[in-house]
Amino acid sequence: MTTTLYTGDTNDDDGTVLDDLLQNVSNPPDRAFAESTYKDLSITVKPSNRMVSGHMTVYPAWTPTRIINEDLERLSIYIMVITMKPADYINIGDSRTQVDQDFAGRMYATPSPVEMFRGYTGPIWLSAINAIDEITVNWWSITK
Repeated sequence: MTTTLYTGDTNDDDGTVLDDLLQNVSNPPDRAFAESTYKDLSITVKPSNRMVSGHMTVYPAWTPTRIINEDLERLSIYIMVITMKPADYINIGDSRTQVDQDFAGRMYATPSPVEMFRGYTGPIWLSAINAIDEITVNWWSITK
């Protein structure tokens, strides 16, 4: 004698359930569920300035060196020169050829940083081609 044991739901209604899930609804969606109100809690932060600084010891045998790149947001530049010999100076200008051929402005030792080139946003090059001894240069560039 054979007995059949049936357990669980023996009806295969997968097709009907899937059709119900995928069937298009003829009514448009309720927009009340899509709309939301919120309170804007964001704050406006004033952008701060930043400082780009550097330090370099320049030797007379060196080729011209660019110390500051072009920066369209630059506000000011401060440069300080420290020399071992009072007559030593650096050539400072906006191009390599200008400082290499001694067509640039000269900057002698300064006891404190000097603000230079206010409003100038191009590169800064320097060389110590005419110096007798090494020259130390410090710079600070304030930019937006």
